[in-house]
Amino acid sequence: MVQAFKPDYIAPLVLALSSDKVPKPATGNLYEVGSGWVARTRWQRTGGHGFPIDVKLTPEEVKKQWAKIINFDDGRADNPEDSQDGLKSIMANMANKTKKV
Repeated sequence: MVQAFKPDYIAPLVLALSSDKVPKPATGNLYEVGSGWVARTRWQRTGGHGFPIDVKLTPEEVKKQWAKIINFDDGRADNPEDSQDGLKSIMANMANKTKKV
């Protein structure tokens, strides 16, 4: 098993991604590699739940929304491709307030 995960099986991907002839698209992606197997991996997240930012968030409130937080099957799941895409829901929730200022 140790032999299957030796650097000899990982280094070719690292070299390909850092060469001047890097395969496109390559940067900004997530890869799994080991024992001669290489794959691009993508993240998937649920639609989640946005809590108002002007109200103290408690574990009890998180628990109340848990089914929504972990649901991949309600049609709201997406696959962020980069860190900016990954932050879009968090940034959008910054305007989620219950009180008028």
